[in-house]
Formats: sequence, C-alpha cells, structure tokens
Amino acid sequence: VDDATGDCYFIQEKTTSATSLKTKFPSVNWTTAAHIVTRVAMGGDETQMYLSHNGHGSNMAVTNFNGKLYVVTGVEGTDGGTAARKIGFIPWSPGKAIDTREGYNSVIKYLNNSWNSAGAGYKYPAIDNDNRLLCVASRKGSNYYYAIFDLDDAFNNPSTAKPIKIWK
Repeated sequence: VDDATGDCYFIQEKTTSATSLKTKFPSVNWTTAAHIVTRVAMGGDETQMYLSHNGHGSNMAVTNFNGKLYVVTGVEGTDGGTAARKIGFIPWSPGKAIDTREGYNSVIKYLNNSWNSAGAGYKYPAIDNDNRLLCVASRKGSNYYYAIFDLDDAFNNPSTAKPIKIWK
C-alpha cells in the first residue's frame, strides 16, 4: 500500500508462456517467469507495469522518494527463472515493460550485495515506511539470512549502503 495515496500494489508471476508480453513489448527479452505489478487506485482504476528477469517467486514493497513511488523487489534473475540475486528500486512506470537485469536499463537502483557473504539468493524485501527501514530476507539451501538497512541510505547510496544489522 502506498502510504501517501492509499493505492494498493500487487505482484504476480506469469508462469505460463510470456507470448502476450512478447507481442506487446517485442523489444524486451522475456522469460517464462515474467512478473506483472498491478496498481489499484482508491477510485478502482487499475494500471500495470511488467518486469522481466526478476527471478522466481514474487514479493515486493512500495515506498516514496522525492514524490516518486518505487516498487522494491527481487531482480537479476536469469533466463531460466532462477531466484532473484539482488534487490532493485524500480520507479513505478505504468504501461511500461522493464528488463530488471543490471546493465539492461538505467532506471533501476540496485542494492549492493556485499553484506551477503554466503551468496544467498531468493531476495525478498519488506519496508517499514514509518521508521524508514528496509529488511531483506534471503536464503541459500536451508539457511536463511536477514539484513536491516536504513531505507534512505539504501536508496540514496545503493552501491555502498551497509546493513544496520544482519541475522544468519
């Protein structure tokens, strides 16, 4: 939920063939595990944004920076639909399709992985907008890892932000 407007956001994995997305957005390299982010406004209007290569599984949060809404979710999946390897801050872009692999676009801010010495994947974000905190959960095998970041530091300095605390 967008704290500023009350609009609700949902993410769904499109696990079947991405043929309809390939037709609608032919310039994007689609995988079979595309994601659709839907915004439902307080008045009932729906808009969507489409993501490719953001990995298997679906979890997201939304937050505002400088009056712009960002979807925060796992990114950097591979063609085979593997787990997200990073967290990305993606500006809400209704009607757009975005390839979430680093180097394929200039709009996503990628949170560094230097805290993740175990190389855990399956990145899932949660945001506490009131206290301006970002929690990143990740997993490698049966081991789970959690990192808490200052949300503003993670957004403003994504390549150098350090976690406040890490649990393994």
